Amino acid sequence: MNIDDNRYYMSGCFHEAGHALAALAVGAKDISVFMEPYPRCKGHTKFGYGPLNPDQTNPQHRKALQDLIFVSAAGTFAELIFWTRQPDELRPLERRNDYGDQDHMRGYAALLETASTKAEQFIEKGQSECDAFFVNVTNYPLLKAVADRLFDNEAIDDPNLRALAASLDSSAIGRT
Repeated sequence: MNIDDNRYYMSGCFHEAGHALAALAVGAKDISVFMEPYPRCKGHTKFGYGPLNPDQTNPQHRKALQDLIFVSAAGTFAELIFWTRQPDELRPLERRNDYGDQDHMRGYAALLETASTKAEQFIEKGQSECDAFFVNVTNYPLLKAVADRLFDNEAIDDPNLRALAASLDSSAIGRT
């Protein structure tokens, strides 16, 4: 299968690659990412990061929750990068909703919410961080390399993701 056969499948690959790179950027462990076989346009990114039962008063736990918002938002941003590189006539008229990602962001943000800072502000911060992360052109080669491998039905585990990042000199994978 080549990209012309199914751009939607490739956009899903970019989506999952975005989650994986964001997880790598926040220092997650045991990252794995894969796409279900074509024609299903569904992928999965798994990783270990943050406390299982976060304490909203603990600063490290609060940072981890904000990082998880960033990771949740990253799939959508990576997918948009894919579509902006496609000819106008091949772009979808509507963008599909990522209800799972949205639910995750809302859940993390609800735990961060305080009397002075609403949950939506934490979501906006995570989305702003994604924008800055993916605007950094040094991150694109790794994003594309991961998406290409997913498109070829290759599952990528943590050691392979880190080796790929090292081979592409992705030292700038960190967030600003």
